[in-house]
Amino acid sequence: ICVGVKDSSAVFLRFLDKNNIALGNKMQIVEKEEFDNSLRIYIDQRELNLSQQIASNLYVKMIKL
Repeated sequence: ICVGVKDSSAVFLRFLDKNNIALGNKMQIVEKEEFDNSLRIYIDQRELNLSQQIASNLYVKMIKL
């Protein structure tokens, strides 16, 4: 679950808004790319690729399924 952001710059917040990433969104990590540490996730029934830079600016709370 997305619980916060480290980067609160306008550019980053616009990226989150454009990709419908908001506090409270449930995310599921599908794959972590070994080469560049990017992530492929499911969020709100859609798939999204996140760079390491983007992922490192999101605070998430892990929940057990």
